[in-house]
Amino acid sequence: MSSPFRTLWQKWKALPLPWRRRWLAGTDLANNKYYYFRPSGSTPKPRRILQQVNPHIPYSDIAIPVQWHQWLRHTRASAPTISRTARR
Repeated sequence: MSSPFRTLWQKWKALPLPWRRRWLAGTDLANNKYYYFRPSGSTPKPRRILQQVNPHIPYSDIAIPVQWHQWLRHTRASAPTISRTARR
């Protein structure tokens, strides 16, 4: 269970404010963070990126969950966060 401060901080980081280049989409069970990323102001659709926990591991060796891999490749519309799967 997370603290109220951590929950509030996660919600703040997930807001797509106009001055932000990236905003949080969610995390997986290995604590990898997934973001929407706007490379420049002219691109209409934000990209989706992964920030891994350990940057020393090559990207090809990371075990990304299937649901998050689908989200990164735009085959899944919404991010598979724990709060969304817990409601179902």
